[in-house]
Parts: sequence; C-alpha cells; structure tokens
Amino acid sequence: MTISQQKTPHTSRKIPKSLIYEQCSGKIYYRKGYKEIVKGLKTCDEIMGSSSLQSLLVGYIFLGNCIKSIFY
Repeated sequence: MTISQQKTPHTSRKIPKSLIYEQCSGKIYYRKGYKEIVKGLKTCDEIMGSSSLQSLLVGYIFLGNCIKSIFY
C-alpha cells in the first residue's frame, strides 16, 4: 500500500514594504498580522497600531463629540 503525499503549490506573494516592521542583520521582521493582509482577510489600517499621543487625541475628539451631542 502506497501513500502519496500531495503538496500544495507554494504561491509566492509580494509582501508590501509597509508591512516590514524592522530589518536587522539582513533578517526582515514583519508586523504582527501581516499574514492576514496577504491572505486578504484584513487591511493595513486594521493591524497598524497607533501611538499614545494619537490615541489620546482620538479619545479627546470622541469625548468632545459625545459631550456636544448631549448638550446640543
């Protein structure tokens, strides 16, 4: 009885440079979640983190809109 293994064909996809987090000693480190983008399950915006200043500004804008909608 012979068992044959079928390998799935490896499709090489070009990974955008925006998904490269760091390159050190010739080794490329990709952003967390880059595989989902390559597969088409997520967009770049969904995995990109924001800085603490950016999240603080977004919080103030959101809070300001909530307060404005309550009083006006």
